[in-house]
Amino acid sequence: MATKSSSPSLFTSPLTINQLIDVLDLLKRCGFPQTRWHELGLRLGLHKNTLDAIGKNHPGDVARCLTETLSKWLSRADNVDTKGGATFDSLSDALKFMNENAAAVKLDQEITTSSGSSTASTSQTRRKTEEGVTYNPDQAHEVMTENALLIKGCGIDLNFLIDKLLEHKIINARKKKEVTDGYCGKTEGERIDELLQIISSSIELDGEVFGIFIDILRKENTRNTIAVANKLMEKYKLKMK
Repeated sequence: MATKSSSPSLFTSPLTINQLIDVLDLLKRCGFPQTRWHELGLRLGLHKNTLDAIGKNHPGDVARCLTETLSKWLSRADNVDTKGGATFDSLSDALKFMNENAAAVKLDQEITTSSGSSTASTSQTRRKTEEGVTYNPDQAHEVMTENALLIKGCGIDLNFLIDKLLEHKIINARKKKEVTDGYCGKTEGERIDELLQIISSSIELDGEVFGIFIDILRKENTRNTIAVANKLMEKYKLKMK
């Protein structure tokens, strides 16, 4: 829908358990009826047994049942990931499936309205949690190598990438001039390949560069670059298990 395309990252960014009260407050403002907590849980991917247990533990307390349901959802329990994960996008879709259209529209409007201030805050949080992490250079390098075609096809702007790499001292001014030289005879694809090789080599020496590259992809702020950033992080986490 139109409102989502104006702020794709905020709608599709994974939510965490730390945002439980924010989600509860949002649903309250949107007029979602707490009595429908059980169906909402099913739509979000929670198992019936999980929801039945919540109801049994808190009989008659619909507010607590909704809280526990959202807590399970934000923790990505059961089949939540198959329903789109814990995101505002999947929450909005669940409301629509329940014919809670007014609540869904209100939710979309609230998220779109808050996107300006939230985007900066979210980006800052990601830099703290991802750039500040000590990444395993070998595993991060493997992820980059195995997903080179995916990265190359994400559509990141060449000049944006070059400027960010220079900003983080992954390349120097001489390399920037060399890559951007219109008379070097290289296609844009070949230049991207060269930069990705530099990034991969840098990651092999310093795992922190992996987090920096993830942040660069997200700052490009397109659906493709954000999706690729998320995919790379998922693959890295799988390798570290």
